[in-house]
Amino acid sequence: MKNLGPITEDELERVTRAASLFRLPENEGYGITLSVLNGRRTWVMVDQQLEVMIIGGKSKFTDTYVLPIRSIENGEIQAHLGHKTVDLFIDGDKARFVGEQGFSEMTLSTQVERFSTFEPTNVSTAELPAYHLGFAVVLGTSLPAGANEQEIKSLVPPLSRVKFNGSSIEISSEFKEVKAPASHTNISAEVTGPTGEVVVLRPYLNALSRLLPNDEVGAIKLSCNIKGGNDLLFEADDWKLILRQQPSGAASYFNQVENFLDKAGLEYEITANHIVLTKINQSEVAFEMLDGRLPIIRCTTPIITGVEKTWAILRELDQLNESRVSTKYFMRDSTVFACVDLVCNPLIDISTEIYALIEDAETLGGCLSSLANQLELFA
Repeated sequence: MKNLGPITEDELERVTRAASLFRLPENEGYGITLSVLNGRRTWVMVDQQLEVMIIGGKSKFTDTYVLPIRSIENGEIQAHLGHKTVDLFIDGDKARFVGEQGFSEMTLSTQVERFSTFEPTNVSTAELPAYHLGFAVVLGTSLPAGANEQEIKSLVPPLSRVKFNGSSIEISSEFKEVKAPASHTNISAEVTGPTGEVVVLRPYLNALSRLLPNDEVGAIKLSCNIKGGNDLLFEADDWKLILRQQPSGAASYFNQVENFLDKAGLEYEITANHIVLTKINQSEVAFEMLDGRLPIIRCTTPIITGVEKTWAILRELDQLNESRVSTKYFMRDSTVFACVDLVCNPLIDISTEIYALIEDAETLGGCLSSLANQLELFA
């Protein structure tokens, strides 16, 4: 049996508070990864969008262990019932917290997680008191008063912006989809490096406040590469947190297009200009993400190629566009395209719109071919 030494109730409490941000299914082998880094215990939790490392007291063990969250919660209770400290023992595949009043024991989990290495290239940083950041996070990510939370969840992109200004940090969230005003919270900070903003998931940023009690007086450092990085790093004396940067505007719906194509079992490619190309029912289809007055998914498919751009063809297309509600037609070089612009929304049924676009294109293709042939006869 290995004794990993005494652990305080405060340290275990900080770990359980951080774990509340995650889904850690014990039946799949997930838990909290415990190891030693630079002579101090580290407790690591990871998912696709968020990583947290709680930095604990001094220790010297060399192995890595994964503890179920219930095991740590039980250890915290044992510490609370005694002198605010418990000893952690590892016996084979079991972890045991031993306190003054008794012990708790559970089998270790198996899924080892690693906290990501932050890339320090072209980094912007901001440093400010922890409780200042806590207020900014809560105010900058809070939902509109009296709004329907389910409506917000279904209509509003779950995004917030973190902006590095010359001498401040600004956190903002928009709710125009439910006709509520945006929030902008600005707080003074020591900022170095390029200014600009990054986008992160609002619910995760809001949850950061759970690691920032109002009486916390230490400093927090934010770091990110605004122009091409993947992460936003928060660092305190006894914890680190990484949020994944998110695409914004129409680009945030890129995954929606990919999910539609994957679900339909369709092969596709993505060009250097971030256009998604695929073939549906023998028709070539292109998806473009465009930002304008509203974020748009533009879907186009060619109808007929090798056509001379004549007034007769253009007049025919103009008359069609005047009578159409969704599908529109235009000519580029010697090709006529059918197009539909979909306002980005997670509730859009892309498949219905695309198959309707292809059907319209196939119907019109025959008509335009006949018109083009007639024009050649009279040429």
